[in-house]
Amino acid sequence: MEFHCTAPVNANRAQEILYGRTLRSFLLCDQIGAALLKKARSTLNVVVTDTVEMLELASAVNSPFALIDLDGGTELQGPIINIDSQNVQISYPSNEKPEQTRQTLQHFTETLPLSEPFERIQQAIAEAHKVAA
Repeated sequence: MEFHCTAPVNANRAQEILYGRTLRSFLLCDQIGAALLKKARSTLNVVVTDTVEMLELASAVNSPFALIDLDGGTELQGPIINIDSQNVQISYPSNEKPEQTRQTLQHFTETLPLSEPFERIQQAIAEAHKVAA
């Protein structure tokens, strides 16, 4: 498993005007997601995200994406599987087999819950905000 992070990304006024309602998707997919995935050194068996907009990247990187609903506020659509009592929406590239993704996620949860890396990220962000204040 790999972990990468980026410096904070903020849209400039021109991007806000040009992208309008699609600005969040542009920032998450084109600016942040693409940069993080480009850094990956390992083969991507599945990319786990808690942000629905990131599912758009599944076809671009030809890897399945798993969307987990951490707070119960995300409406999951499409293929949904259950991994350790966690509902997960899967976005597959055309050549991917759903059972491979299920097995990969199940194998991961033998070590950690799917939500654990996101909890650490949230804690790190909270700590960074404390330091900046």
